[in-house]
This record gives sequence, C-alpha cells and structure tokens, in this order.
Amino acid sequence: MAGFFLKKIVSRLLFPVPLCLGLLVAGILVLCLSRRRRRLGVSLVVAGTVVLLAVGYAFPAGAVLRRIEWRYAPPSPAWSLADLAAGEARRVWVVVLGSGMNEDAALPANSRFDARFLARVFEGTRLLRQDARARLILSLPGPLSAAEKKEVAEGLCLGLGVEPDRIQPITTALDTADEARLVADIVGAEPLALVTSASHMLRAVRLFEGVGLRPTACPTDFLTPRPGLPSEFHPAGLFPSADNVYLSERATYECLGLAWAALRGQTSAPRRP
Repeated sequence: MAGFFLKKIVSRLLFPVPLCLGLLVAGILVLCLSRRRRRLGVSLVVAGTVVLLAVGYAFPAGAVLRRIEWRYAPPSPAWSLADLAAGEARRVWVVVLGSGMNEDAALPANSRFDARFLARVFEGTRLLRQDARARLILSLPGPLSAAEKKEVAEGLCLGLGVEPDRIQPITTALDTADEARLVADIVGAEPLALVTSASHMLRAVRLFEGVGLRPTACPTDFLTPRPGLPSEFHPAGLFPSADNVYLSERATYECLGLAWAALRGQTSAPRRP
C-alpha cells in the first residue's frame, strides 16, 4: 500500500501543471534569494513558461495521445460479442475497468462515478446485450466496503437494464495491474472483451497480456480524432485551454504508466491488434 501511494505522489510531480509550477516557483525563489545565480533563475522561469505553453496547446502531447488512443481502434460495426465464443457454448466476459468514484451515499448511482467510468459502463452494457451468455466484470475503485460497492454497481447497471446476476464486481483492485490479476482468476481461459478509455487501453492490454490473458480491445471515451480525418480550424485553437491541459495530463499519465509497468516486468511483448 505504501508503495502504491508513493508511486502516485512521485508521478504527480511529473504531471504538466505541477512541473510548470515547480519550475516557475524555483526560478522566482532563485531570483529573489541569489543575485549571483540570476542566470539559473531566469532559465528556470523560461523553462516553466515554455512547458506551460506546450501544455496549454497540447504540444506534442496531443500527437502522443492520439497515437496511444488509436493503437486499438473500436471493433467494426459488423463485429459482435457473440463472435468471441466462436460458436461454442462458452461464457464470454465483458470487463469494465474502474475509474473515479464518489463516496457520498446520498447521490444517485449514476452521479457517483466520473465521466470516464460512465462511458466505460455504457459501452460495456451495450456489448453485454449482444450475447445472453455474457457476464459483466465491473471494477470499482475507492475505500467503500465490498458490499457498498456491489450495491452501487448493481443500482447503476439496473438502471441500464442489466440483471444483477450477470454482474461480477471487483472491489479490491488498487490499479490496472491488480485488475488484470483479479480478472485472470475469474476468467481463466474464457474469452473476454476489455472495455476502458481509449487513452488507457494500450497499457491495459499489455498488463492483461502480462498475466496470460488475450483480451479483445473495445475502447471508448476517445479524446482525440481518428488519424487521417481532416482537421477544422476554429479560432479557439489559437489560445491555450484547459482541454489541452487535460490532454497533456492524460498523455503524461499513460506514458509514465507504461514505463512503470515495463520496468516492473508486468507487461508482455507488444503485439499488433
């Protein structure tokens, strides 16, 4: 647990906004406290400003994120979840990976999850309806008890027309590597469709393959347009924006996650989809 929180804290220091602020604050402090190190102070302030501009315009993070997101394109409209069973009487699993969750029990089920998780759940339940034999594995983050998480998940899925007996919650995973191990224990050799945000799919697939699974990627929640589509000019694109900062954060988060997983030997050799 301590290692998990240390990883989260250290990685956040490398996120675009903390990094920009760190460079700017360090530069201002050097300029205020030491006249002899004025050149260093100016260099730090300039570096912080350049990084801030790059983050605000999502450069080059936008291109990096697009490459990550479209490593696995959505399945074609002709594809169906039933195809995974290959005509056999085998159970098929739809695995929806977790994201943010609110602990406030006064909120309705659909208001207790962030937009990323809701997009994943909507896609997962859409796939689930394609095969009556399919079952849904739902990973639920946060400090709530297993019983509370199960209740919230069932309430959310019931609202989407999914029967509770088709839901298998995962309540103890701290990160994607944990999710992969726990899913492997449940699924075994049975086929699975992996549903998560497009920006997270590349890392998720590699972690799942690292525990011996062969997931079919079903990405959702895309943040970047498909490569090759013509881009339209909009005057708002002339200015830095919070949306671009978010794209930069997602790209940084996934690149750090991929590097960390590779250093720990948790991923398999990359394969083409």
